[in-house]
Amino acid sequence: MGIKTKGKAIVDYRALVTMWLSITATIILPPFSINNFLHERYILGLGSLGVVIIMVYQAYIIWRGRRFQRVAAMVLVPAIIVFLAMAFHYQKIIGALWCYPSVLIIYFMLPRRPAIYASLALLAVAIPSALYNLELPIAARFAATLTAVVVFAAVFVLIIEQQQQELEQKESQRRDSMASASHELRTPIATMMAQIEAMRDGIRPLDQTQLGSLSHSVRHLGNLVDDLSLLSLADVNALSMVYEKVQLPDLVEEAVMAARSKMTENDLQVELSIEEVPPVGGDPRRLRQILDNLLSNCGRYTTPGGTVSIHLRAQGKNVLVTVADTGPGVSDDQLERLFDRFFRVEKSRARAQGGSGLGLSLVQALAVAQGGSVKATHADQGGLAITVSLPRLEETAG
Repeated sequence: MGIKTKGKAIVDYRALVTMWLSITATIILPPFSINNFLHERYILGLGSLGVVIIMVYQAYIIWRGRRFQRVAAMVLVPAIIVFLAMAFHYQKIIGALWCYPSVLIIYFMLPRRPAIYASLALLAVAIPSALYNLELPIAARFAATLTAVVVFAAVFVLIIEQQQQELEQKESQRRDSMASASHELRTPIATMMAQIEAMRDGIRPLDQTQLGSLSHSVRHLGNLVDDLSLLSLADVNALSMVYEKVQLPDLVEEAVMAARSKMTENDLQVELSIEEVPPVGGDPRRLRQILDNLLSNCGRYTTPGGTVSIHLRAQGKNVLVTVADTGPGVSDDQLERLFDRFFRVEKSRARAQGGSGLGLSLVQALAVAQGGSVKATHADQGGLAITVSLPRLEETAG
């Protein structure tokens, strides 16, 4: 009855609401049934008693951790509709009032599509019954309000389901991230431990080569921990920021100069195109991290002999920085997942190149923290293009 992705739903709202609706019905309807039996309205009394029995049984099934929706769909709905028809006949306006909680029962105890069919059946019975048993003005107002309640309930449940899906998706991503983080941390630690044990046992000499390898593993581990720490702070909006007026052309040129030697080492050409742009408001250190990560990503994965292009331009109230390469490109499905944590297009190749799968996640987190956004598209050159959009600094009158 809940919405699930992997494993158990975080909050199974249908189960919770069904439990409470069943408890409420158990408290309210039995006295109502007894009253109808005392006044010889046996059909109405039996109908209300049947609804109570079915709801209690449904609650018992949920309490046992099982889902048996056929009981609700095939028995509960007809029982409710028969009960409402009898209530209209015997109690007039009181019968009409029973329709409103019935709508809640239908939408919270049934899946979306059966709930829609059941609510239409309820309207098909309730509105003619109201027109037959009530005065026309009252029946018209009742029909309008009941229809509005049905629509509102449908929209409300749809919103809850969408929020539940988002919650389940985030929980699934959190579990995947934890598993990936554990694996990424375990790999360099295992490598270092193996090297240290080999040197202790005399299998490997303690020389500069081995120390350099250990140093590389420690740096990789330290960078990974730093990246995870930054993402954790971004998740709770706790990133330290020092906002000031930033001239992006100067920052872009500095980042390109710092990355040029690595690009040359990988046989990559660098093309820089800077248009006149207004200043932006942000943290220069965080903005430089964004640029360094984007250029490092291109330098690591672009095929040797290719080209990395950086284009800075203004667009409306934003300043855009686009870093593109000549490939290899990514598929449309992969394009949507590039900002997922620990996602790699080619996992084995990325790990061999030293990537952790957090670079673009960090770019997105740092950009969003400064009021910007990031978008990934297919580059005109055949590779990947990452565009960072930052809001221009609003100048105040002196």
